[in-house]
Amino acid sequence: MSPVSTPLLEVDDLRTTFRTPRGRVRAVDGVSLQLAPGETLGIVGESGSGKSVLVRTVMGLIDALPTAEVSGRVTFDGVDLRGLAAHERRAFWGTRIAMVFQDPTTSLNPVKTVKRHLVEHLRLHRKLNRKDAVAEAVELLGQVGIPDPRRVLDRYAHELSGGQCQRICIALALACRPQLLIADEPTTALDVTVQQQILELLDGITADTGMATLFITHDLALVNRHCERVVVMYGGRVAETADVRTLYRGSRHPYTRALLRSAPRLDQPPHTRLATIEGRPPDLTTLGDGCAFAPRCGHATEVCRATTPALDEVTGADVLGAGARQVGDGHRVACHHPVTDDAPAATR
Repeated sequence: MSPVSTPLLEVDDLRTTFRTPRGRVRAVDGVSLQLAPGETLGIVGESGSGKSVLVRTVMGLIDALPTAEVSGRVTFDGVDLRGLAAHERRAFWGTRIAMVFQDPTTSLNPVKTVKRHLVEHLRLHRKLNRKDAVAEAVELLGQVGIPDPRRVLDRYAHELSGGQCQRICIALALACRPQLLIADEPTTALDVTVQQQILELLDGITADTGMATLFITHDLALVNRHCERVVVMYGGRVAETADVRTLYRGSRHPYTRALLRSAPRLDQPPHTRLATIEGRPPDLTTLGDGCAFAPRCGHATEVCRATTPALDEVTGADVLGAGARQVGDGHRVACHHPVTDDAPAATR
């Protein structure tokens, strides 16, 4: 991970395992990362790579599950969150750490109006009186692009579209101006115009308050435009991590390269067939030693199938734009045979 002088969030060797009838699922397998105040860290990877389980474990939402086993350390602003009791963690949720969940329709209580969701939240955490809380709720809904917010306040979740529910969840997450926002696919249900409005709002809050963001997405273009650093996950592990410029211009993991090649590009002719990654994501119940990507990788050798690669810092010359520089300073890759050619992995 990129060294951070005063990290707001530190995750150290986090592991989340689920006991199932088919065996133990290592959904998160030794992930470490750091996040500084005001920084946006993108987490990308295919479905099933462990992204959502990672952030839910950071939030402490997995510990209560009877089939889950969690180990590792999560430190927020100097506090060991995993060392706190459940009621002590609740003092952080919603105020200092907020989360936008992937499915907005199940994130809202179906028997509460939008007004009740927002007003209760604002009165509890920001100690506003009812009149001021309602006014603040209207302003929040306007900021996230809800038309006629006063009318929407009296609606229930089932009366709204998925995109409207998503925007309400984002408004709830931003209501207390948290230090850390965990956004799990926050713009999936939104059209392009509203998506851009939401991302500009998040960028503005980050600039004004120094809010840090963990941004999970499948959209590599959004990561390129709105994140400073990227973590690529595969099979519950970190495959590669670097700053955005380095990763997009000089990625070293074959999986990262395959992801970048599979993204549609405007400079391609119409009807160009999209590149795909051959094979299937790994079955986490049978994942043993070795690189999880080895069965799908054209560079794999016997050592890849037998030994798990360490997440090591990349060294050597890398070509970025018109000039060359030394790679390192946070660019790490978990690969026995990292790609070493100087051809750019993707254009920005």
